[in-house]
Amino acid sequence: MVSIVKNVVVNRIRYKSNNGCVFSAYVLSNDGEKTDEELNVLLTGKIADSDFRLYEGQRFKVQGREHGEFINKYTGEVENQIKATSIVEMQPKGKNFISYIAFNEVFVNVGIKCATALYKAFSTDIYDVLESKDLDALTSVQGVSEHKAFTLIQGWHAEKQGKLVEWLDVYGLPVWLGRKLTAFYKNDAVQKIESDPYRLIAFMISWKKIDKISRNQFNIAADDPRRLHAAVAEVLFTAYTRDGNTALNASSLLSGVEKLIGSKLAPKALSHSYSNGAFLRLHNDLYQSRGASLQETFIAEDVTKRCLKKEELKTPLIEDLFIQWQDNNYTLTDEQIQAVLSALSKPLTIITGGAGVGKTSVLEVLHYFLKKTNGSAIQMALAGRAARRMHEATGCESFTIAGFMHKLNSRQVESATHIIIDECSMVDLYSMTRVLKRIKASQKVVLVGDAAQLPPVGAGKVFHTLVDEPSVSVKHLTKVWRQDETTGIPLISQAFRQGKWRNIPAYQGLGNGVSLYPSSKETILHDIELIFGELGGNDKNADTKIICPTTRDEGWGSQGINRRLSDLYTGNKEQVFISVGKSIPKPTGFKLGDIVISTANNWKKDIMNGSLGRIERIVSAEEIQEAIDKNMPAPVMSVIFDTGEVLLDEDDIINLQWGYAITCHKAQGSQFRRVIIPVVTKTMLDRTWIYTALTRGVKQVVLVGEQLLIKQAIESSPFICKRTQGLDFYLNKLKGYFS
Repeated sequence: MVSIVKNVVVNRIRYKSNNGCVFSAYVLSNDGEKTDEELNVLLTGKIADSDFRLYEGQRFKVQGREHGEFINKYTGEVENQIKATSIVEMQPKGKNFISYIAFNEVFVNVGIKCATALYKAFSTDIYDVLESKDLDALTSVQGVSEHKAFTLIQGWHAEKQGKLVEWLDVYGLPVWLGRKLTAFYKNDAVQKIESDPYRLIAFMISWKKIDKISRNQFNIAADDPRRLHAAVAEVLFTAYTRDGNTALNASSLLSGVEKLIGSKLAPKALSHSYSNGAFLRLHNDLYQSRGASLQETFIAEDVTKRCLKKEELKTPLIEDLFIQWQDNNYTLTDEQIQAVLSALSKPLTIITGGAGVGKTSVLEVLHYFLKKTNGSAIQMALAGRAARRMHEATGCESFTIAGFMHKLNSRQVESATHIIIDECSMVDLYSMTRVLKRIKASQKVVLVGDAAQLPPVGAGKVFHTLVDEPSVSVKHLTKVWRQDETTGIPLISQAFRQGKWRNIPAYQGLGNGVSLYPSSKETILHDIELIFGELGGNDKNADTKIICPTTRDEGWGSQGINRRLSDLYTGNKEQVFISVGKSIPKPTGFKLGDIVISTANNWKKDIMNGSLGRIERIVSAEEIQEAIDKNMPAPVMSVIFDTGEVLLDEDDIINLQWGYAITCHKAQGSQFRRVIIPVVTKTMLDRTWIYTALTRGVKQVVLVGEQLLIKQAIESSPFICKRTQGLDFYLNKLKGYFS
């Protein structure tokens, strides 16, 4: 097969992992200009390892061979693809200069064309031209008017970032880094980085690249304290971002540092004393980055202070309210009553228990009591769909944590007496810190969740630690309400929650309870298609959802399953198209009747990240004209979400995916009449994942795959137990400190 050599610019990253990546690209002409020719580039893990950085706009010379056809999973179109045998990044001279000028508001009337012409004319001398305010030299370049020249000179000297732009070009560092360095260090960026180039690690530049620049360009010795310190900080940072560990024990840290600087220098790096360093030693066997330490220390202090406060209830009034509630609504268990009382009176309360035990019912009663006693609550959850469920269950407004941080002003936040965070097992250290920092010490905090469900995607395990903290008021709910006891779902799910195995009966078709359908990687897609059809398929009233361990384009991943089911149920129906400029309308890959899910929050249209819907119809010409008359984007299609009908435009469609199959993270906080769970791989598979997926089902749950994999996951410790953190250390340290 003939070898192909192409110069390309990255358009979109389609997939990236330590095992390789796929990106779509435009082919460049001999002059470096973008052409209309497009192709997909496949890089194996051997070429694109963990240190390989990929971002849009990056330019490469790629050598490879044709690699069959790439089928776009959304449009079904066949696209060209090559498998790279080698790839070299092309660092066009002046890339940082051109980007800095063209996209900086200070140079408002100077675009890419003008900035490129300047660099072509002067090369690196352009920096001296601007520094010396040489107006004649600038206007000698075609297309640079006197007005543009004045703008360039004034902006260059006002910003004082010329040295940084030149510095980035010299060391082959990317455009985006300059913006981050400027935002963080202001005018001292170059001085800070030159004094310690290892500071760049904090800006997501790989150790391999920074170590090479530092050793070769700045002549930093192998045993230089800056290098030793940076190696430890890098390992701690990677453990935080990749594995969720907020601290590391000495042996794990030493092993990681040895891989960067060798076994001889690693012990010295750990034992060296650094003034105001990026990490610290909590005790002989525990190390932590300074950033993680600040966050966990803050939470520990906040929790400890709250737990020392004493609060009293107005008992007669509360008793009357309980009687009123239960006379007009439903009876509460003693556990639920105690949870409500604690939430009303304690500065910090945790309400926990398995899925379907009435945690949300406690919140509903809490809101009722607050309204009757002149109190109020702000409630939130990490995910949009979970926030929506809170709103539906309590009748009160709910927010995502991002919405709480950005949509509410200080007056609105401070006016509440209670702050409620639901699905708290998923809230990471950073998010919890931000929320607690934004509220007052006098406001009561209610954390709701289940430590046996999915852990945070980000670092830390705050909720899991606080559930076991003796000084915190923790209320456990045990009676399952969501699933009918006769289905057997509560019995099996509770056993699995505790790590105890129970045999699963064989699948018998449409019915109730938990069952198992044996399958393998080779047959899983066919088996899911069969079972999905038997459980109601695409019918509007079926409410059947497939919960996957991954988004991968495989028979057990949401992408692979979604494509198959969309083809099966809507393959012959009308396609949804969008218009791109004056070109021929392009297919979106969606068809009438497709089940879809939103992947982003759309506040204006009341759509949450995780909202599920169905494409109902193509919009009418009248609806398009009405939008144009109102100076709004033209709608493309109508989707029926849980909240009702919504008209979506081209920008909205970008944040849609098929929703026949979704990941467990998208499903947490939701419930469906029937659930199908593919289990043929160890990817993401642990007890918390199976338990969370299992408890999304109300009437029927079908596990499709290998029983041995399920059993091994249930009987093994959850992944979250392996995370190392320092929060419990700080909590223990603070006991008895505050009075």
